[in-house]
Amino acid sequence: MLGSDTFTNGNVVFRPGPVYKCATHGGFGILDEINMARNEALAVLHSMLDYRRIIDVPGYDIIKINEATRFIATMNYGYAGTKELNEALTSRFAVIKMPLVDKANLTKLLTGEFPTMRPEMVEQFIDIFMDLEKKCEVAEISSKALDLRGLLDAISLMHKGLNPHLALAMGIVNKSFDEYEPGLIQDVIALHLPKDLNREQIFTD
Repeated sequence: MLGSDTFTNGNVVFRPGPVYKCATHGGFGILDEINMARNEALAVLHSMLDYRRIIDVPGYDIIKINEATRFIATMNYGYAGTKELNEALTSRFAVIKMPLVDKANLTKLLTGEFPTMRPEMVEQFIDIFMDLEKKCEVAEISSKALDLRGLLDAISLMHKGLNPHLALAMGIVNKSFDEYEPGLIQDVIALHLPKDLNREQIFTD
């Protein structure tokens, strides 16, 4: 994140990394999926984000952080492969918890991403997502099925001509490797979408 040594004209020089550049020039630095980073990588942020506002680049220099520098970290809590954030690092951020997407915003998202989707089909896909959300809340199924990105990918495949049920299987159903869960997810989908559904019934273009 700070940078690394590199060769230029036969000499070893420092090549600034994204955090270094943001700290020296100002602006917003986005630390995406911060809870997947190694602890030793995150340790470099401590002196930047507290009262010291400096970066110590071993072997090169200590620089003062530009007053216009801001860092934004994002994370999806509880995903496989992630870890708890160090308390010292968490205390250096103001935390904003984002709620699950509601029906109104999901409608805006689907109509924005797929403007040629028929309004009645927008409603059906939203109902599928909301029904899966309810099943997650009562622990009937795991959160693997509540995959908004998977739903959008599935609808995109439908727009390209793939069978809707096959697209949803690839985007949502098959992401659960439990013995019984895929059947429960398919039941929800079958409640809202007929087996013979085709592209022309979903989109107007």
